[in-house]
Amino acid sequence: MEKIDKKYLIDYFKLRESVRKEVPNNLMLFSKEKILLDEIIDTAGKEFIGEFYSKKNDLKIFYSDENSIEQVISETGNLDFFAERKIINYKIIKKQGGRGLLKDSKKTFRTYFDNYNPDIMLIMTSLEKEYSMANYEDFTHKNLSLYFIDDIKNLPKWIKSQFAGYRIKDETIEYFLQFTDESLDDISMEIEKLKTFCYKSDEITKEAIDLCTGFSRNFTVDDFIDTLFSRDKEKAIKIYNNIQLREDKDLLLIFRINSALIAVSKLLEPETSKLSGFGLYRELKIWNEDKEKTVGTYRSYLRQIDEYKLKKAFNIIHYVTKKMKTATCDNKNLIIYLINEIADL
Repeated sequence: MEKIDKKYLIDYFKLRESVRKEVPNNLMLFSKEKILLDEIIDTAGKEFIGEFYSKKNDLKIFYSDENSIEQVISETGNLDFFAERKIINYKIIKKQGGRGLLKDSKKTFRTYFDNYNPDIMLIMTSLEKEYSMANYEDFTHKNLSLYFIDDIKNLPKWIKSQFAGYRIKDETIEYFLQFTDESLDDISMEIEKLKTFCYKSDEITKEAIDLCTGFSRNFTVDDFIDTLFSRDKEKAIKIYNNIQLREDKDLLLIFRINSALIAVSKLLEPETSKLSGFGLYRELKIWNEDKEKTVGTYRSYLRQIDEYKLKKAFNIIHYVTKKMKTATCDNKNLIIYLINEIADL
């Protein structure tokens, strides 16, 4: 990702608070995560329209690959008979080899910004994995607020905000993070499952996470990984047999083994070796309670193998995953095969 000018790069929580205090009429947002864009639009909607804001009634969406700029600008002059205000979301869809907004489109929007409709909030959004300010340097305007939403630095804080209305301890959030992917959209899906499961109690507990994400309270995935990396095949198989998992248990377990091996491989990188504390935990995606123990497990395992064996471990995982998806082999036998192969490297 190219270096973004600090005046455009903004923390998600800071942006959300800023929008709550003062809603800009014209806003352009870039983010790697769709859910962050959706949440800012929702926050803006409640502030700009009011407590009865409704996506269905108050939000109009246009797509750059389907709608013309003229349609968008025309919409800024149209208010429904009963509506006092409206939000327009113009989603910029980058085509292969494209550079975002075309020159003529930028010119049209800039003309609108000169004399915008105060009863319209225009939010332009771009879902980009690689930010490129060079494509928008000629698009700045005094009546346009433009921001690149920075990566979430405090994931537990964001997760806690998603559980608004539910009681959840910080240590429970750390526990939950052990079973999540790095995608915020995927994490959000798991959060919604938990909220539905805990609807009556209004409290998210480790027990609920065990039931929803799959692992029993007696053994955790960390116990399994620690045992596997210690090359104790018999104990690893025993833990596997005692873990009460959900329907997609085996693929979930393979995902966690793969994540652990990725973390081990990152320890080979010079940049990672310089990290310590939270910076190291974040890079290795370690969110459990005993982070130092997990780092120690990874480093101990790394001392016993080399890059060739690491590559072989990934190949074993690929082979087992492929076999599972063909449904021609018994999953339990495949997992036991995987345990034996990785422990013997």
